[in-house]
Amino acid sequence: MSRCHHLSIVLAFLLSFAAAAPAQAQDVRLLAGVAAEGGGFVDRSDGLMGGVGVHFGIHIFGFELFGLSQGFIGSIMGGPNSGSVEGVLWHSGMLGFGVGPFHLAVGPSLDFAWGCRDQNAGARCYNGDALFGLDGRAALVFGSFSVSVDVHPTFYGSSTVTGIVLGLGWEY
Repeated sequence: MSRCHHLSIVLAFLLSFAAAAPAQAQDVRLLAGVAAEGGGFVDRSDGLMGGVGVHFGIHIFGFELFGLSQGFIGSIMGGPNSGSVEGVLWHSGMLGFGVGPFHLAVGPSLDFAWGCRDQNAGARCYNGDALFGLDGRAALVFGSFSVSVDVHPTFYGSSTVTGIVLGLGWEY
């Protein structure tokens, strides 16, 4: 092959890359979604919960920045506070990435809980105060339909309670 032929291949490659660049510039979009979610608590208290999650944010060239709010009602099923009804709110700031249907994100959260009553002098419930938590989220998005899983530890005192929830929802 001659140098001209190699040069024309390189030029064709660069031109095709340049032509594809405007299509990539359109990969900036708003994120919005709502999901029915359910799962449970693990660690010191076992229980089940169900609720709803909503998120709003932006997707920029594969990176995602969004706020995620999730609210649940559940019951502690095992452990020293068995039978307590628990309400939980998780408000997370998430940073992640999304490629095709695959989305992963992580972020800190401000968590609230209510309803749990200490029924055992050695057990603790978190109730009312704002607490620090973390959220790890994985989602598969097919068109407007999403399937997600969140692992969310909340830290209180020297204890941790972790919620694991599965969500089925709608994405914009």
